[in-house]
Amino acid sequence: MGEQREFFHVLVAGASLAFGIPFLGGEVLALLCKGPELKQVFFWLVVGLHLVGGVAGGVLVATRWPMGGWRSLAATGLLAYLIQQVLSLLFYGSSALGDPLPLVALLGGCLLGGGLRGLSLHGGGP
Repeated sequence: MGEQREFFHVLVAGASLAFGIPFLGGEVLALLCKGPELKQVFFWLVVGLHLVGGVAGGVLVATRWPMGGWRSLAATGLLAYLIQQVLSLLFYGSSALGDPLPLVALLGGCLLGGGLRGLSLHGGGP
């Protein structure tokens, strides 16, 4: 039971890191980029921040839980996206929900982060 609790804590820590980087970065970019001509560039910068956040969360999970395999990395990305959707709903309303590109960037970033850390993507869960 203690091992599963530790795994859950690592998962939440990785998801929080993977979510926090694009959330805070997106808020800073929103303060800096006010014009409509920057809207497309802003969108791709936010997707890039999701990728960077996913890599950071994936590296954290792969470092703290090396026997987790690709499932723990995918769960980290999905949990980060779930946190993002819940907080977006609370802060911005339902109009901010549903874009699948951040999900792809978070999942891909988490898997890439685990691969960069040297985690075998063929391992299983706890």
